[in-house]
Amino acid sequence: MVQDVKRAYIEYAKQIEKLHKDGLSIRKISKELCIPSATIARYIKASYQNNYEKNENLMQSYQR
Repeated sequence: MVQDVKRAYIEYAKQIEKLHKDGLSIRKISKELCIPSATIARYIKASYQNNYEKNENLMQSYQR
């Protein structure tokens, strides 16, 4: 059950990230996926934070 929830979260996160990269607004993504706009914003914010941390780690590994 917990794995199903995690899998669903990951799928939604991927969909949201793709739609956002395609230029859809938070409200349009919210309407299309029937998810509250605050949740969409949270997913996008988390996505940007994860990408930033990955880039920071990559830069640190190059500096060594």
